[in-house]
Order: sequence, then C-alpha cells, then structure tokens
Amino acid sequence: MDKISTLFERSRNGSITENYSENVLRPSLEWLATEKLNGVNVRLTVRSGNLVRLEVRKNPSAKQKEEGIVHSWYRDASTEGARDSDYWLWIAARNTPLVGVPDGEWAGEAVGPKIQGNSLDLENHVIYLFSLIPWRETLASSILIPPVLDRVPVTYEELEEWLPYQASKINGKVQAEGVVWWFYDEPVAKIKMKDFSG
Repeated sequence: MDKISTLFERSRNGSITENYSENVLRPSLEWLATEKLNGVNVRLTVRSGNLVRLEVRKNPSAKQKEEGIVHSWYRDASTEGARDSDYWLWIAARNTPLVGVPDGEWAGEAVGPKIQGNSLDLENHVIYLFSLIPWRETLASSILIPPVLDRVPVTYEELEEWLPYQASKINGKVQAEGVVWWFYDEPVAKIKMKDFSG
C-alpha cells in the first residue's frame, strides 16, 4: 500500500515548494477532489452488510525501513478491551452503516472524539470508506465516504489562498484538513492545510 504523494515537492526543511512533486501526475481537469480526513487508516471486511474483520494500517519502523521495507500493511485490530489503542476503532467500525456496502475489503478513515485529536469535532466515532469513492454514484446515501469537493484549484498560489477558507463538509464548524485528488479510481495526490504553514 503506497502513501499518497503530496501535490508539491518539499524543501529540505520539510515545507512545500511551488513545484509539483515528481511523484505526481500533472494535475488534470479529470481529477476528482475529496475532503482529506485526519483519522486512522483502517480496513473493514464486509459480508452481507456485516463487519467480519477490522484491520489497522501499520507503517514500517525506522529499522524496517533500513532493511528495505518501505510500504505499509494492515494488521488485525486488537480486541483487548477499553485499555487497548484499537478500542475506539472498533467503536467506529460498529457505528458505521454497512448495509449496501458490497462484500469485500474496504479501506477507510476512522474518526471521532477519541481518534487523532478529533479535528472534525464529532460526537460519534465512525469510518469514512474512502476506497468506495469510485462507486460513489451507485451507493446508498447512508454509506459514509469522504465528501467530494467542487472547483478545487491545483496551483500553489490558488490553493494557498483557497484552502484556509474551506469548512469541512462533514462539520461546517471546523476547517477542512485538506484535499485528496483521485484519478482513474486511485488517489494520486494530497495537500493539507498545515502544508502551507511551514
């Protein structure tokens, strides 16, 4: 599982530059923009509208990276109980409507009060299934996917001016975290609001 590249290159100090990243295709009008969510990447296995497995994305450690392991993978979510770090992910998975979700393994972003600082200021834990974005037009409205955004700019100057004024489509009382662009059913680039504060 590859990480989504930032739309722009980074300088040595980590701040973004005005140059498009070499890892990203040149922006296209055919790209689909969605709201970027700040949560925990999980994968749900669904059968007949029921959750049968919950997994959590695992990134390689520094030592593993030195050994050449650079891609993330999913591990089974622990079921140890309320003291376990995966407890709130299970709550989110059980709160997520799955009726109408096709059978399969679907990646998503778990968000909520006890997850990643709750930047969306939500009252409940849920999972937005970003891997279902390619099928968004055929899904029931109850299925949670990250919101699609209209007329999103793709140049540095326009994004720097536009992004600070974008409220989240999930909770309009908070600022959007950023944007993820999709092309041919794959995420191809991302940008976060905090990328412009470096």
